[in-house]
Parts: sequence; C-alpha cells; structure tokens
Amino acid sequence: MLDKIILYSIRNKLVVGILTLGLIVWGTYSITRLPIDAVPDVTNNQVQIITTAPSQSATFGFDGSMTKYSFGLLVRYLMTVL
Repeated sequence: MLDKIILYSIRNKLVVGILTLGLIVWGTYSITRLPIDAVPDVTNNQVQIITTAPSQSATFGFDGSMTKYSFGLLVRYLMTVL
C-alpha cells in the first residue's frame, strides 16, 4: 500500500504539489480565522502578609525560586526575617 502511494507521488509530482499548496493555503486561511480570546497573565505573583501591627505588614514578590517552599514555611521564614 505504501509502495503504491510513493510510486504515485513520484509519477504525479504536479498533483502532489497542488495538494501541498492547497494545504498551505487552507492552513493560512484557518490561522487567520482563529480567535485569540485571552492574553496570558505574565505578572509576578505576590504574597501579602497582614499583621495586627501596621508597621510589620509587607508585600513580597513570589517568584519561581520560592516555589519549592510550602506556603506556611514561606510565611514563617519571612516573619523570622522581619
């Protein structure tokens, strides 16, 4: 079966070229009709710590290097630093 497809493709290069060109045109048309609904949010996540003493409240950036810590461990770590 595969041998017949290969032989047909070799003998009928024009047909294969037209089909390839048709797929390119169809793909180009389809990609222009594709709706883009949302833009991903690329802002940094932040952790806000609210305490009873207003002078000890803080907001820290939460980047990828901190993701290995659990949230409770992160809060305890930040509270000991403050």
